[in-house]
Amino acid sequence: MGLNAEHSWADAPIIGHLWEDVLFMDRFQLGYTETGDCKGETDSSLPSPQRLQWDIEEPVSLALTASVSALGF
Repeated sequence: MGLNAEHSWADAPIIGHLWEDVLFMDRFQLGYTETGDCKGETDSSLPSPQRLQWDIEEPVSLALTASVSALGF
């Protein structure tokens, strides 16, 4: 699990508090079984994940390729 946020100098405490709340809830309120699995029941009413299909136009694709090449990847 991770978090990435763009913030100004005043926004960092908000993101920090949010992250602390998520970590606290995950560990101490929701918890894990002895085998390391999450406790609780799954919600079968949620839709299944599906692969996104992106339609990236050629100028954007070329710019992405040039950027990756410039980084040495």
